Amino acid sequence: SALTIETVEAASPALYAAVARYSQAPEWEGRNEVLEQLEEVCQAASKRVFDEADRLGRKGMTTTLVLLVVGGGTAFLAHVGDSRAYLIREGLIQQLTDDHSMVNELVRSGQMTYEEAKKSQYRNVITRAVGLYPSVQADLMAIDILPGDRIVLCSDGLSDPIDSPHIEAMGRQDDVETATDKLLEAALDAGAPDNVTVAVIEPEAT
Repeated sequence: SALTIETVEAASPALYAAVARYSQAPEWEGRNEVLEQLEEVCQAASKRVFDEADRLGRKGMTTTLVLLVVGGGTAFLAHVGDSRAYLIREGLIQQLTDDHSMVNELVRSGQMTYEEAKKSQYRNVITRAVGLYPSVQADLMAIDILPGDRIVLCSDGLSDPIDSPHIEAMGRQDDVETATDKLLEAALDAGAPDNVTVAVIEPEAT
C-alpha cells in the first residue's frame, strides 16, 4: 500500500496538470488524457509492487486501489480490487466501482446470491490487484458532478459490514468530516472484518 501511495504521489503533479488543462477546455481529448494518465499510474504502481515483492521473496504481496482526481466539474476514477467508490446524489446512492473479487464474479454469473456472497469463505479473494502481476487491468471512468453530489471512497472494512443505504444516510451528513467520522465509527462498531479506510468528498460541480 505504501509503495502504491508513493507512486501516486510522484505522479500527482502530472495528474494535476492534465486536470487543469481539461478544466480550461473540457473536451473529450482532455478527458481521455486524464484517464490515460490514471492508467499509467496504476501500471507503474503494479510494476513497482511486483518488483519489490520479487526482490523480497514475497510473491503475492498486493494491494487494492481506488483513486480519484477532480477538475472541470468531472470526477476521474481508477479502480483495482475490492475497495469501492460510491456516488451519493439527491438522496440515492450508487456504487460506481465493480468489485474484482471471486464472489462478485459468481454473483454476476448467477452461481451465487448476494446474501451467500456476504457469508462466503471466499469473499476476500480478489481477482485483480496492484502488484499481482507487472501490469494490471484497471477500471477507469469519468463522471460529471452535479451540485450536492458526494463521493465516498472506502476499503472493504467499511463496505462489508455497512450496507449501501446506511452508507448513504451517514455519507450525506452536514459536513464531510462528520460524515467520515460517522462511517468510520459505524464500521468499527459493526466489528470491521478488515482494516477501515474511508473518505467522503464533496467535489466542485460542473
